[in-house]
Amino acid sequence: MTLDEQYALWAKDGSEEALNGLMEHVRQRAMTLTRDDDIAQQVAMTILGKLHTFEPQDQTAFTRYVSSTVKNRRLQRDYVRTFASIDDGEWEETSPEHGHSYVSLSAMTVFQKQIATAMIQGYSLKEIAGQLSLKESTLRKKLFDLRNEKPLPKDI
Repeated sequence: MTLDEQYALWAKDGSEEALNGLMEHVRQRAMTLTRDDDIAQQVAMTILGKLHTFEPQDQTAFTRYVSSTVKNRRLQRDYVRTFASIDDGEWEETSPEHGHSYVSLSAMTVFQKQIATAMIQGYSLKEIAGQLSLKESTLRKKLFDLRNEKPLPKDI
């Protein structure tokens, strides 16, 4: 049975057995894509928490949803690993002669580091917002608050 067929069975049946089967398929799909047990477990928990909000657009939508969640979780892990390997380094926002300051990586939240990394890598704000499951306008507001030194909520 495919992942999408298992989703359809759960959507129709709603039983605990169908849900367990679906979550096992989700975890297997994540393991196939990443070969990382931690990510597979995180993806399964994320999908389980958002399952009630998923609305399929076609017969393969659930597989794409799971694959996208795996990709985003892997990107998040890679961003964290990148910054975890830097020993309290400094990231230069722009040159000091233009009146801008340095931002200490140790002072950044994981969320801020994700945004900084994505921007350095050349992603557009629309792409970054998509990776973070935010609206582009929400991301712009958070960046505006960051520039104006308003603290971001810790739950992000």
